[in-house]
Amino acid sequence: MVSPVEKKPKFKAAIDGLIYALKEDKSLQLMVTITLLVFVGSLILNIEFTEIMLMLCLSLVVMAFELMNSAIEHLANVVMPKQDKRIEILKDISAGAVLVVSIGALFIGVAILVKYLGGR
Repeated sequence: MVSPVEKKPKFKAAIDGLIYALKEDKSLQLMVTITLLVFVGSLILNIEFTEIMLMLCLSLVVMAFELMNSAIEHLANVVMPKQDKRIEILKDISAGAVLVVSIGALFIGVAILVKYLGGR
């Protein structure tokens, strides 16, 4: 049985979701800005290609976690629009996952940058 709601192609849905998130999610906007600054700074500091790719990869992982966190928050708000301790815990855990990968990416990024800013 075919659903009466016409489905859009998966790639189009993914692009639409990404565009929506980039327009609406302030955390994601900040992460994109930081990633661009890191990339430009890496080029200015003449950081090795593999290290630039590592930092960009880590930035993309953090952004992907933020997208998943936002999706979980939106779904939780639809399922349970009123305040509920279980939903609050779910959102906190999801945000915690973003925090873990963000801290890891920060430590690795700082370790790479210190080498090029005169530290060893």
